[in-house]
Amino acid sequence: MNITLFYKKMSFQYFKRAVVMLLLAVLLSVFIRGLHILFYLTLILLGISCVFMYLIYEREVKRSRAAIKSPADGNGACLVVIKKDKTYNFFGFDGVMKGCCSSKNGSWKLDISDIQAILKKGEGSVELECQGDYRKFVKIHENWNDAEGNAISLLSQGEGWSLTINDKKVCSITRGRMSAEIQQLFDPSSIILRFEKVDDEQRIWGILFLVLYMDNYYLI
Repeated sequence: MNITLFYKKMSFQYFKRAVVMLLLAVLLSVFIRGLHILFYLTLILLGISCVFMYLIYEREVKRSRAAIKSPADGNGACLVVIKKDKTYNFFGFDGVMKGCCSSKNGSWKLDISDIQAILKKGEGSVELECQGDYRKFVKIHENWNDAEGNAISLLSQGEGWSLTINDKKVCSITRGRMSAEIQQLFDPSSIILRFEKVDDEQRIWGILFLVLYMDNYYLI
């Protein structure tokens, strides 16, 4: 079940329990006066606790719905990642495949939006080639740095991860944050890449390094 639908279902369940318990406490106190006051108080407290749980889950519903909103550019900025064997396929929210990234002989080849790029893994470094542009990134602490001073990093943020290039957020990774309509097309627990308004070069860099990260840490 999609996490948004789960929160919605749970909030409704707690709302029903709260109403039933509070009504039961009132009715019993009116018609059966011999019962001990602690029994009524217990029912009332249980009802109040269910009200609080309902409010908490309703808050999570709003957070989940806010999380599935696309970035400001709104130009197909979100990609759903589906892994099959050693290939990562990228789909738009419309269900159309936008590109793929496959592994062969220690290299990752990306085909997306009529652009091809290759990422070769080395010992503590990676080589990136895209449309004639060649760069070598060396891992220094938690960052990947090239000779021109570009730094790529991936940090844990909230319920997901955030990829930055030169301290500018390029993309975030979240899992399972999709609307009811979209979750009919994909596994509700799928990983989603959400891009900010960036150029094609940074987008390609972001996808390749995210694939590298997902493969190293077995996120899928």
